[in-house]
Amino acid sequence: MEHYKLIIIGAGLSGLSAGLRHARTGESTLIVEQHSIAGGLNSYYTRKGLLLETGLHAITNYATKAQRSAPLTRLLRQLKIKHHEFEIYPHKFSEIAFPDTKLKFSNDFELFISEIAKQFPKQIDNFKNLVTAINDFDAFTPSKYISARTILSTYITDPLLIEMLLCPIQFYGGYQENDLDWAQFTIMFEALFKEGFFRCSGGIKWLLERLLSGYANQGGEIKFKSKVAKILKNKNKVLGIRLENGTEITCDAIISTAGTPNTLEFLEENNQDEIIATSGRLAYVESLFIYDYNTKFSTEAAITFFNNSNHFNYASPKTLVDYNSGVICFPGNFKNYTPERGQLRITHLANYTNWKVLDKQSYKTQKDTLAKQSLKAIPIPPPSHKAFFQDSFTPTTVERYTGKKNGSIYGSPIKNRLGLTNYDNCFIAGTDQGYLGIVGAMLSGLTIVNQQLL
Repeated sequence: MEHYKLIIIGAGLSGLSAGLRHARTGESTLIVEQHSIAGGLNSYYTRKGLLLETGLHAITNYATKAQRSAPLTRLLRQLKIKHHEFEIYPHKFSEIAFPDTKLKFSNDFELFISEIAKQFPKQIDNFKNLVTAINDFDAFTPSKYISARTILSTYITDPLLIEMLLCPIQFYGGYQENDLDWAQFTIMFEALFKEGFFRCSGGIKWLLERLLSGYANQGGEIKFKSKVAKILKNKNKVLGIRLENGTEITCDAIISTAGTPNTLEFLEENNQDEIIATSGRLAYVESLFIYDYNTKFSTEAAITFFNNSNHFNYASPKTLVDYNSGVICFPGNFKNYTPERGQLRITHLANYTNWKVLDKQSYKTQKDTLAKQSLKAIPIPPPSHKAFFQDSFTPTTVERYTGKKNGSIYGSPIKNRLGLTNYDNCFIAGTDQGYLGIVGAMLSGLTIVNQQLL
């Protein structure tokens, strides 16, 4: 029987980062992944000769090489990736678009401050006081849940500005309907507004291949198409895993990036109330449109977070899709970044259950409808000519390829900051630890290895 010092469940960004960090110690490390390629929520596929990405709109937490204490710089340093290897392309600007008000922001925080001063002159001092409160708050020391909406309302007196601040933060990290933990809000505010967005040359494929090659060079092993059926245990210790094909592999410790409810099922913790409570409800649909090489879009914004009313309703819709709000991404609008063809990506909130019950033909019909309705719903005119290629994913796509309960991208509404379980040598990393986004996912894997295993 094979035995490893550490087994990691899942070859997403958190699992790969944890594997690379642990393998560098010289200890035996194994990653098991149910899919045929790495990436999890942030992966890629090929259609009609085009390399297409899933998940990645942009990487948050932009930082230059000189910013040595920034999350991105610290992350690259621990992963032994040179800053220049990343070939960073920052966004020119992105925007929050409500019916009568827009706010631009870039990787220069002063732009966002000036936009708020222009659009909400009576709120600018309040906003600066809010920023001071965010700067002073320690989001990484575990604390009780505090409503972000409640804190925001003590600083900002204009409801519209509160809605506009929450819109991009919830779309890029909201695991709770219409609110989120103040600690999570401060982390996301820093990542989106104060640090900002960028893409890297080669996109998610390059990043995954860089992590995989680094991991392999350190002696790490990986098994693809290896779905976990059970975590073996004895009293308060885990002993290893059993794969669906019956293979058993033992270990000294396990890090699971499969999400809390899935991990509880692997452990055969039959507390259905806990499994339900830790299963996320918020899901998305996204449509991707590929146009001719020379296609020009009617905006220079890299990402637009839009809402068609002055109240932002971030909740699972009763219908298949909520077209009233969403995220529009133009990968070609990042500075000096030129994708193979013109690309447009549109994301909306969706209802997992409604998609799940569709039969095969109805599902196909609704996917086609989704793409058409998305183009009509966005506040930015799409190109007049037809896309060269289009594709859509739904909550059931996410569930099928990642195993995420209910197709919920941001996972459990209950975050496990320390990554601890009821077993001394079994830990949770990834989305359900509360580290979100590309940089957050990788930091999550590193944090568990550094704090719990080394």
